[in-house]
Amino acid sequence: MASRIGSVKGALAVAVFVATTLAGVGCGGGDDGSERAVEWVVERAIGPKSVRLVATVEVCVEPVQLEQPIIEYLGDRVYLELRHTPEESEGEPGGCFLGLLTLHKAVTFERNLDELILFDASTDPPEQRWPRPPWPHEE
Repeated sequence: MASRIGSVKGALAVAVFVATTLAGVGCGGGDDGSERAVEWVVERAIGPKSVRLVATVEVCVEPVQLEQPIIEYLGDRVYLELRHTPEESEGEPGGCFLGLLTLHKAVTFERNLDELILFDASTDPPEQRWPRPPWPHEE
């Protein structure tokens, strides 16, 4: 039963993330369609120094892929910017049919996760993503 509750909480966290990021994403990147930062969440730890990140983006046409993250270490704080390279939309600007795509990226850090605090550098100000804050009813 406890593992089922954990699975539901994980799915709920991803669903909330998707809902909150939809307003900030669109088709294409900057003026030149270059890579751009996307908000991410930690899906799960996959080792003492590694996590699996998840990001949801709107796309006009696949394929879209996550690039190598930009990682900056400041003491025990890690500022991570996750980027994807969107496709260049063809035709008139804003004339594409958008769809949602969930992307995953495994990231390995220089130190153990229990020594680090991870921040999403795509937000302003950066938001803490790891360790995850407790759910309101768990405090």
